[in-house]
Amino acid sequence: MKTKISLLALFLTIIVSCSTESNSVNRDLYFSDFENTLKSNMTYNDIVAKFGKPQSDIGSGIHIYVYKLVDSTEIWIGYTDKAEYAKHMDRNGQVINTLFSNFTELTIDFFKANLTVNMNYDEIVTKFGEPQNDIGSGIHIYVYKLVDSTEIWIGYTDKIFYARHMDTNQQLIEDLI
Repeated sequence: MKTKISLLALFLTIIVSCSTESNSVNRDLYFSDFENTLKSNMTYNDIVAKFGKPQSDIGSGIHIYVYKLVDSTEIWIGYTDKAEYAKHMDRNGQVINTLFSNFTELTIDFFKANLTVNMNYDEIVTKFGEPQNDIGSGIHIYVYKLVDSTEIWIGYTDKIFYARHMDTNQQLIEDLI
């Protein structure tokens, strides 16, 4: 009788330990895991099936799913009802590579045509994507790098205080707002 109970307990232990979801197992992730397999048409369930659950969601206007890689860099996936962008980020939150982006290439003309003083943060992110950096101290200063290597700096708390077009030496080119 004791042998049957011991065998039953062993059998139940094996079944329980084997039945845990594969997503709960932390596996080592590398940039190469994402580089050629992460696609913009993937749903959240597709992403989780392929890479496991993200370690965090740091988004505000949209979801930004974060996957920590073995080399201490991260993959950030911007997601609304679909994957909007995927970026490989260094330890300081700077973009190393953009895997894909569904956002329009950012130009000064695009900001001039679309940025308005009454936009809230969610509207800014929806129109221009997540800022590449926040260099503010006291207020947010959201930084958007443009295709010509200049930047847009948006001073923001609960509203836009200013928007500035800055050159590569961080000198003012013009005030937008």
